[in-house]
Amino acid sequence: MLSVDDLFFELSNEDRLALIRMLRAEPSNLTALSKKLDLSLQQTSRHLTRMGKTGLTEKNPSGKYSLTGYGWLIVDALDHLSFVSTYREYICGHDLSGLPIDFLRTIDRLGKSDLKLNAIEFLGYISQNLEKADHFIYLQIDLYPFDTAENLKAAPENGVRVRVLKNHSVSSRDIAFNPVHLRSCDGELPLVEVRKSAIDGPYLYVSDAGCAVAFKTGTEYDYKGFTSQDPDAVEWCRGLFQYNWETLPPHPSR
Repeated sequence: MLSVDDLFFELSNEDRLALIRMLRAEPSNLTALSKKLDLSLQQTSRHLTRMGKTGLTEKNPSGKYSLTGYGWLIVDALDHLSFVSTYREYICGHDLSGLPIDFLRTIDRLGKSDLKLNAIEFLGYISQNLEKADHFIYLQIDLYPFDTAENLKAAPENGVRVRVLKNHSVSSRDIAFNPVHLRSCDGELPLVEVRKSAIDGPYLYVSDAGCAVAFKTGTEYDYKGFTSQDPDAVEWCRGLFQYNWETLPPHPSR
């Protein structure tokens, strides 16, 4: 039985790590792999033999090498570890414990994001991105980003659905939406819905135009975090918002 220590030892070699990532892209033969790695055929073959013995790769009847089912699982796990390692300093300084476990395990879907370590840039991204939304805008916040009022109020005028999940424990200004957008019409959901609840998760913005997510430093936000237009990141943020919207109970005073 291969222990985790043994597995990490096998993957500690840069060439073997590169090989399994190449094989995730597509099955390939020995010659092509050795050229991509700039290694000799003997060196490449030795690496593939080792990985074959650990169950990560296999040789097909056609002569091409590919990942096994076990290999695919390991490469997916490596994506998660790679994300955590790359953003170690940010993660060490912020609290991710409020994330539901399924979202914590898939946080590497933010891998193609930009990490903004300046609060003005982070909040500015949200403000500028609001007017680009065509279908929906979801906000999970304690405070509204600066200069958002006009863009948020204009969104439902253009048919954009707005949902705001706001922390009830934080006293801050509210945005006065057009009352007509707060009422359902012909059985449809209202264009604007605002709920107050106890939020222990990240500061979150997501729309069809992009997303932004910032985690707490402990009990408060420093408004530094990830921004992206990558579809995978947007879908991760949208899923997180929807999860909280459906599961967090509204504040009794609402």
